[in-house]
Amino acid sequence: MPTWLIFALTAAVLFGSSQVLMKKGLSNISPLWNNIIGNILALLWIPAALWLNQGKINWPSLPILSLLIIAASFYCAYPYALNKGKVALTGTVIAICPLFTITMARLFLKESINSQQIVGAVIILISIVLVGLPKKNLDKSFRDLSWLKWGLGYAFLGGTADFLVKISANQIGAYSNILILTLIYQATSPINYWLDKSGRTLPKFSAKKFAPTLAGIIVLLAGSFIFLTSFDYGPVSLISPVTGSYPVVTVLLATTFLKEKLNAKQLTGIIGVILGIILVGMG
Repeated sequence: MPTWLIFALTAAVLFGSSQVLMKKGLSNISPLWNNIIGNILALLWIPAALWLNQGKINWPSLPILSLLIIAASFYCAYPYALNKGKVALTGTVIAICPLFTITMARLFLKESINSQQIVGAVIILISIVLVGLPKKNLDKSFRDLSWLKWGLGYAFLGGTADFLVKISANQIGAYSNILILTLIYQATSPINYWLDKSGRTLPKFSAKKFAPTLAGIIVLLAGSFIFLTSFDYGPVSLISPVTGSYPVVTVLLATTFLKEKLNAKQLTGIIGVILGIILVGMG
């Protein structure tokens, strides 16, 4: 199994787990403070990146630095999008980020993937939708389409950010990329605070209320570190759709721990994701 595929699958497991935890935490903590806490905890990436890269840092050129600043700004929109509507709906729409990443990577990076891998990536994207859509009451969810607008909006922003970060990783390497991105995140916090006036109220500390947020952020950061590291080992046009299969993890967690039953649509989607990953990995 290719190294990039192992990393992408690991990231998918962590992303699927973090999304459930973060969504629960957002009922008590605003997206603004979610970002601020996450940016502070992301500082843990720096010693890890330095250690794995043997203390070496490749500093980006001004154009590459500009791309990373744009990418970091786009990533900050994630908790805002996740906070809109049910996680099964918004999270599933967000998971089509790879559609934008693949398109950009094929057009601008000229990444070479064969026909089998293209078929696999398409199967994964279609199957993600089958897995993530709710079992019932879909008609009620479509009465208010704010979740769809936010989901599609972040799918574009997140997919674009992944593409921009891949460009940077190609130039300075994954670990230097992670380190610089972490520093940029710290600068986005005051800007985020300035822009989001309604979310500034400091949440009252409660271990019970903060636990899901902290757990979700830590798991998300671990998944993001692995995802960003994978850029050194494979094309983003393949890594992105495999990592985007995380709604399968969300559904399986609900089945295992919440004793929810899989319906035929979800089971078909899970089988499709597995088939797509096999096709992508064997290509």
